[in-house]
Amino acid sequence: MSDQEAPKGQTLNLLPLPASPDSKVSVSAYRSGAELMTGISVRRGEFSLGETFTLQYGGQLPSPQVAYELIGPEGAPVLMAMGGISATRHITSTADFPEAGWWEDFAGPGRALDTSRFRVLGMDFLGGNDQTQGPRLQAGVFPSVSPEDQARLVARLMDELAIPSLHVFFGASYGGMVALQFAALFPERIEKVVIVGATHRPPAIATALRCVQREAIRRCQKLGDAAEGLRIARAIGMVTYRSALEFEQRFEATPQFRDGRATFPVQDYLFSRGDAFAERFLPEAVLCLSESIDLQQLEPERITTPTDLFCAGSDYVAPPDLMLELSRRIAAPCRYTQYESLYGHDSFLKEVDLLGSHFKRILENG
Repeated sequence: MSDQEAPKGQTLNLLPLPASPDSKVSVSAYRSGAELMTGISVRRGEFSLGETFTLQYGGQLPSPQVAYELIGPEGAPVLMAMGGISATRHITSTADFPEAGWWEDFAGPGRALDTSRFRVLGMDFLGGNDQTQGPRLQAGVFPSVSPEDQARLVARLMDELAIPSLHVFFGASYGGMVALQFAALFPERIEKVVIVGATHRPPAIATALRCVQREAIRRCQKLGDAAEGLRIARAIGMVTYRSALEFEQRFEATPQFRDGRATFPVQDYLFSRGDAFAERFLPEAVLCLSESIDLQQLEPERITTPTDLFCAGSDYVAPPDLMLELSRRIAAPCRYTQYESLYGHDSFLKEVDLLGSHFKRILENG
């Protein structure tokens, strides 16, 4: 089907696919396959805001720290890239910072977010697990943070880095909620929004499940085993991140018996994912950002920036009906693309070829 601009609300169906230290500026080398490419600027660091940052729901943070990464040629147009609540500022691997970035498959020289042509900006989430102000840097219960707060902090980061405007804001999952808020708050500072799997408000069923996840974490914290709470919460989350069809195809129903009790292959998978998550994340950060998802409330009519929306038909977290509603209400040209994927909400991590080709098309078409 054609990828030309569609009337508002029209679905474009696609074929299914097969299955920190002080701030510094450096010139680094980037991996592109097995080769290294040099001469691309990497700016990675932290700074203090220098004033109290007042949150949407009343909290105040005195001079919070903001952590960022900016990759690409000096003076090139800037792409903001923000992902799910587990995402970090690290965009893609470099010689100086060789760990894989959260956007590793999408960003780099010659990739969809081409760091030889654009600067790509990432930021650790406020209240999150990393080096922007959050539970890792601040003891006690962290105040409620909304996607709007994150968007306002992105604007302050842009001020700090002397970036007047964004060419495109790419937002996936929670980062997509932040991108929508940024477009509504700062229309003069953004040219285009690209959203994968994010909506203007959370569906009630998803909020219900996150409430159960947060309660599991809090209950286990009181019992002195916060890691067990994270393990359970992540296992619940994995059920919603993938599709029913994938579970049917991957997991047999035949149980194994251990210590006289039946266990199932899907059970082992879910809790192995939970164990891995609990090793890396602070419970307070998960509580803060999980709640933040459920604080998303935005009138789509406030968005006057051209927008591309991408939705997996099997996504339970950002379902097609809600994303279609968003597409029809945005007060700007809006293209809605629905695609089929085994991976449900997690398709924004898995469907690299499909989404990458669309990202390239958007950037090439200006």
